[in-house]
Amino acid sequence: LVQSRVWSIDAWLALDTGDHAKAIEAAERSMAGAAPDDRNGLTLQSMRCIAEALYAMGDLYRAEEVATEVVRLAAQTHPFDSLLARTTLGWCLVERGWRAEAVAHARRLAEDINRQQPEPSEIAVEAELIAIAADPRIEPIAPSFDNEHRFTWWMRLQQRIRLAARLPIDEHWEHVMHTAADVIVLADLVPLGYPRICATNLLGDAALAGGDLRYAARAFEQALRDAARSNYRLRGADAFDGVAAVADRMGHHGLAGSAAASAAAIRERCGAAPWSRPSLPETVDRHDSIPAGWLRDGLPTPAAIDAIARALRQPSHPGPLANHPRAEVQIALLVRRGMSNNEIAGELVISRRTVESHLGRIFRKLGIRTRTQLATISLDREP
Repeated sequence: LVQSRVWSIDAWLALDTGDHAKAIEAAERSMAGAAPDDRNGLTLQSMRCIAEALYAMGDLYRAEEVATEVVRLAAQTHPFDSLLARTTLGWCLVERGWRAEAVAHARRLAEDINRQQPEPSEIAVEAELIAIAADPRIEPIAPSFDNEHRFTWWMRLQQRIRLAARLPIDEHWEHVMHTAADVIVLADLVPLGYPRICATNLLGDAALAGGDLRYAARAFEQALRDAARSNYRLRGADAFDGVAAVADRMGHHGLAGSAAASAAAIRERCGAAPWSRPSLPETVDRHDSIPAGWLRDGLPTPAAIDAIARALRQPSHPGPLANHPRAEVQIALLVRRGMSNNEIAGELVISRRTVESHLGRIFRKLGIRTRTQLATISLDREP
């Protein structure tokens, strides 16, 4: 029993640091050594660890399978383990892009935990974060637990990341950047692998919104390296999306298309969809071919990351909107997609009057008068 407990602790520590292979191996050893009756629930705890490791690796099918089995086995004897396994299922829904289902799942989870444990709990906060990730328009109601010692560092850092990521990035990019940098430092001290890679991607988003393309490129490069080292496939896809946006802004369009294609290929492999990410100022829709040797087992290869880093250090070729504020670039790109002012306002969560004001400035700077003329101007940032 003692050895089984030791293996269980080892499994969770390995999961925290991002060593998913070790986490799964230690959890399986803990399960093998547990007593037949397992009144302490070590088997369920180890199964939860395996489910979370699989989720972090982007193996959503197996993660859902294991978490569902935990919910079934724990419902009567270990309800807390059942609730925790349901958080894993909620995050899987978010990754799959099933946003309405994820919000409904989070609401049911919050209601169930509140019936069992009326005082604030980590599960209730995580349920809310699942809902916010699925729909960033939802207003958070849970208090911040930054200074609550009874809550884990993982949850405190994760809450800071999720709440910062939902802010209007054009207006709050400096605050988001500072938050992301703080989380990276704290995650390194613990260490915690998952909050760190999430914060690194968020740092790249904020740098991109602030116009510091070189800093954004370095952040996304680091996120790709962390993804490759720790098997964070879906966070690697997020980093590829960031690379695509930076490369497109810098005029490296072939690289932008390849990065976008890589992100799409990883998500397709995992059964995931691009989740709502308002912190990324812009995205690249077109998908070119993926260069040979860029992906291995759904992860970026060192050769791919090195090639990306070299390309993003090359001189850029900015186009007519390169020096415009990010809000204007976003609106111009959405106009080119055929969206109306009302649709753009809804997409960016701003007023129609703000959209019209931005469009007026865009027309004056480009010397045009109509949306049709804007659609004919090359915004591909060609020299």
